[in-house]
Amino acid sequence: MLPKGWDILHIGDIAKVTSGGTPSREEPSFWNGDIPWIRTTEVQNCRVNLEDVKEFITAKGLKNSSTKTVPKDTILLAMIGQGKTRGQVAILTFEATINQNCAAIILNNNQSPEYYFYYLLGQYENIRKSSNSAGQSNLSGSLVKSIKVLVPPLPEQIKIAEILSTWDNAIN
Repeated sequence: MLPKGWDILHIGDIAKVTSGGTPSREEPSFWNGDIPWIRTTEVQNCRVNLEDVKEFITAKGLKNSSTKTVPKDTILLAMIGQGKTRGQVAILTFEATINQNCAAIILNNNQSPEYYFYYLLGQYENIRKSSNSAGQSNLSGSLVKSIKVLVPPLPEQIKIAEILSTWDNAIN
């Protein structure tokens, strides 16, 4: 039984889910620009800060590839990886572009990115188990959209995230 006002929905019901792309490595003018480009290696159950970014692309690289710009507070979910990578999450602290192995979860305005970051951290094993197993295990955009989440009212989401953040800070 759920608390009053809570619901169980799919990520696709409360967010836009997309992924990015990789500009051609054969074209040097696409690389070493000033646009942050996030790979799954930066998605490590953390907050991704600008100083964590290893690669940057140019406006030309953005325009000539399938990568997309996603906003600050986007939750990233690693969709590929045999080791521990697949299923890990991160929350962006700035606007960035992403590669095709990251699902970008851009929450609706009435949802707390911090709450869902912590929620998905707790669902790591379940998310990994939902992977496709054709060849290399991976997640797809449709699988990410279908992940079930507990949806409390926004004030409760904020309070839960504050408590979990306080515990995280105390542990660190």
